[in-house]
This record gives sequence, structure tokens and C-alpha cells, in this order.
Amino acid sequence: MEWKRKHIAATLMSGFFPEIEPENIGDFSLPDHIIREHEIISGYIEIQQSLASIRECEFYFRKYPFSNKNISREAHLRTCCELFFGRIYQFRERFFKQLKKVQRRNRKNLLNSEILFEEFERRFKPATDARNDLSHHKAYQDIHLNAVGLGDLLSFADPELVFLKVPRRSYQSISRYWVQQVKAAADELDVFIGVLAIVMLTLCTFLPDPDSEQDAKARLQKTPAQG
Repeated sequence: MEWKRKHIAATLMSGFFPEIEPENIGDFSLPDHIIREHEIISGYIEIQQSLASIRECEFYFRKYPFSNKNISREAHLRTCCELFFGRIYQFRERFFKQLKKVQRRNRKNLLNSEILFEEFERRFKPATDARNDLSHHKAYQDIHLNAVGLGDLLSFADPELVFLKVPRRSYQSISRYWVQQVKAAADELDVFIGVLAIVMLTLCTFLPDPDSEQDAKARLQKTPAQG
């Protein structure tokens, strides 16, 4: 408790006084088996946080917050898309790493992770492919985003072409489309977290009230792992 108190205090102090070098309070020492259990729990929390960060994308899409012209409407929407795709990719990496860790630790394959991965890719491949293209090849291409950018560019270059600028109501319609994409993706990813929770409660004996393996398999029949 004393270590945690110091850790919280040092964290808050770094926010109030960023110019001061933060105190190095070191790591808290735990028995090896507790460290391994802590890694399992922390991994699950990280996945929950990944889902929360995906849900946050909804609010970035909802509003164009820049009154000046330094950030265009197209650039704003494109950045939101890139953020959304990146966070889905982050979720995928954390999720399957956690699933593999839990099943390896207990030397049991309660769930065929390859089937679950295929199901994930079936649902989210466009987003993960877009993220990979962004990182390694080219910018994300979307005809609606291109229309917003082209209209804004032409109307700025020639005031007589202002009628080509995508009107606010149309821009909002494009934003609403992406809001719905975020909501749908988050709801589906929540199901994947439910699958992971079942596996963890069944295989991780240090967690309270685990299901029997038979009960867990019955519950998994209702998950995306079973198509």
C-alpha cells in the first residue's frame, strides 16, 4: 500500500510540475506466481481499455472541432478513420496474444484460436487491411472523404465554385455513417471479449467461480468462434 501511495503521488506531481524530474520509486516486488497471475489480469484489462478506446472514436467522428482552415474537414475525417482502424488492429493483437497466453499457461485448448481468428478477420479484415496499407503502402481511400476534400479545395481555389463544396448536412451524414461503423464494431468486439472471459474463468483457477469445462463449451456455442 505504501508503494502504491508513493506511485500515485509521483504520478500526480509529474502532472502539476512537469518541469521537475519524476521520482523513481522502483517496482513493487511480488512472488513469481502472483506476477504471472497479474499479467493475465492486466492483459484482460488492456483489452477492455482497447474496446473503450474504440468506442471513443464515435465522438471524434461526431464533430468537426476546428473553426479555422488549418485542419480541413477531409483531414479530420481521414484522421478519425485512421485512428479507428489502428485501434481495431490494436485490439486484435492484444486479444489473440492474451488468448494464447491463457491457453498455453494451462496447457488446454478450450477454444480453437485459429477458427476465432478467421471469424475476426471475416468481420474486420477491411479495417485491418486499411491499417496495414496506411502503415506500409498508401493513404486510406474513400470516395466520400475524397468528395469532401475535393469540394473544399475547389471552392477555396475559386469562390465561384463554392456550390461544389459538400454541404454541412451531407458532411454530417458521412460522419453519422462512421459513427454507426464504430458502434457496430464495438458491439461485435464486446462479444469477443465475452469469449475470452469464458476461457479465462474456466482455465484460470485463481479466478473466482470458474465454470466447468463442459459448461464453458456449452456457452461458447453461442459465440462467434462457432460461426
